[in-house]
Amino acid sequence: MSKTRVYTDETGKSVFISMPKTLDEPLVWTVPEFQGAAEGKPFAVRQILHWTQLEPDAKAKFRLDRPPDQVGLEFKGRLAALDNAVQISATVRNPTDQPIQSGHHSVHLDTSACKQFDDPTGERTFFYAETGWVSVAKLIDPIHSRKYTVRIGASYRKTTVMWKLIARLNESRTLALALALDKGYAFASDHPDWPAGLLGGYRWGAISARESREMNGKIYLIAGGLNDLRLLYANDFK
Repeated sequence: MSKTRVYTDETGKSVFISMPKTLDEPLVWTVPEFQGAAEGKPFAVRQILHWTQLEPDAKAKFRLDRPPDQVGLEFKGRLAALDNAVQISATVRNPTDQPIQSGHHSVHLDTSACKQFDDPTGERTFFYAETGWVSVAKLIDPIHSRKYTVRIGASYRKTTVMWKLIARLNESRTLALALALDKGYAFASDHPDWPAGLLGGYRWGAISARESREMNGKIYLIAGGLNDLRLLYANDFK
């Protein structure tokens, strides 16, 4: 059995990620919002996901809680526990006769219940840049500047962020947690619009009428440091 667990609550409204004897409390994974434009008019879908357990402590699938023809969007997928990671697989489909422009999802890993990953100053939350790992605290100063989002490929204090992931170490710096998205274009640490945790922006771009597209990502949860995480990400996404 994987060291990492994925399980739903009894109502099917939430999914949790835990590592027994390692995390003090579980993490919560959500995809809270889709934004796009149709016929030149922007729109947003606040998403409520319905979860079904597929394998005990190992796999769970989700779908939007309303039919695609009511929402104007179909979104479904699954989480699968691996050794020290969780695989994210999802499909978005435009069920309408009109194309969607500039589609993107918000993906959130809620760490608010897991106090060992509290990092309000951004000193233990990292991005991988051209110079190697660099903390949020050294890229931006969110507490004073009120800027939270870091865009991949952009430069901050003359440092260019390269990889599509955001990572955080626990207080003792013995555990590394990360959210990686194959089409991630922006990430944030403890964004004030959401509970404390790691936020990712996933870019779909234009979605033609009746077209489907795939999302791939990973949540890493390893006993180790940033170099261990670098090797895993390079193997999976490079």
